[in-house]
This record gives sequence, structure tokens and C-alpha cells, in this order.
Amino acid sequence: MIKLNDIAEIKTGLVLNRKKADMSKASKFYYSVVSLKSFNENALYDNTFADEFISNEQIKEDYQVKQGDILLRLREPNFAVYIDKEYENLIYPSLMVRVKIQDTRFVPHFIAHYLNSTIVRRALSTELSGTTIPMIKVADVNEIKIPLINLDKQKKIVEYLKLAHQENELLQNLINQKQKYSKEIFETLALQGE
Repeated sequence: MIKLNDIAEIKTGLVLNRKKADMSKASKFYYSVVSLKSFNENALYDNTFADEFISNEQIKEDYQVKQGDILLRLREPNFAVYIDKEYENLIYPSLMVRVKIQDTRFVPHFIAHYLNSTIVRRALSTELSGTTIPMIKVADVNEIKIPLINLDKQKKIVEYLKLAHQENELLQNLINQKQKYSKEIFETLALQGE
């Protein structure tokens, strides 16, 4: 086992209120912000929930999300997502941390799945603080223990999980279609009874 901060750079997101634009000023910079709704158990970022943000100044590259990054929510539920492609001007707020894997022995997408595992969830749940909205501390994220697993095995696990997710989506679509079909049959038969 190896600590997360030994294999990755971990950085807290931007406090947005400090950069919010005064709408009366001429210079404005437009960004998309990762929303807490963009997180899920599938460990893949969902950009459909991104919020718009107008800044009073250009935001440093450090706070912009790049392909290959992992974002971890600091608020419950503590999901992690892998950024699977480039997004233009996408920034992440202070309610999450960016994990940038720097050790070539680890596949970032595997680490995102591992951060969503029951093992990590249990470990983090004991470290929650705050009364109304429980949050984990960045120091606790730094201490997360990551298993040293063969690189090929990590890739195979990620591929299996991707296929399982696709299968689940197909099955869910099939269920939705079946429900729609059943409803149409019922309505057709019920109308024939008149």
C-alpha cells in the first residue's frame, strides 16, 4: 500500500466568491464550473451539470481541469470522477480536490474507481467533520492508502467496469422501453373495451 499523496499532486479547488465578476466592470472571463451533481459511482465526469461562472480575472491554469485528472468531492457522498477528455475553461471549486496522478505505475481511471470503493468510503467516513454538512479534510485524502496492483490488471479492471456500465445502461434502456410498451398495450386494450 502506498499513500495517495506519494503518487499524486492533490490540490483544493478555487474559492469562487473571491473571483466572481462585478457585472458593471468591462473585463469579464467566462468559465464552466464542475458541479457537485457531476459526480457519480461510475467514476466518469458528467459535463451536463456544469455551471457557468463569470470571473473578474483570468483564472490560473492550476484550477483548470485537464484530461486525466481525478476530482474528489469533499462533501458527502465522497465520489471521485475521472476526466476522460479535454474541456475548455473548466474549473473546479473548493468543494473538491483535484488528484493528478504522477506515478506511472498507476492508471488514473483505476484510482478514481478505487476512491469510490467501499474500502475508501469506510476509511473516509471515520474522518468526516462538520455538523450540518459533513466534509472530509484534504489531509485525510492525502493519507488514503492505494494498493500496488500490476498496471495491466488495473487496465483490465477499468475495461471490465466500463463494459459493466455500458451493459447496465443498455439494460436500463430495455426496462424503460418495456415499461413504455406495456403502458401502450394497456391503453390500447383498455380503449378497445369501450
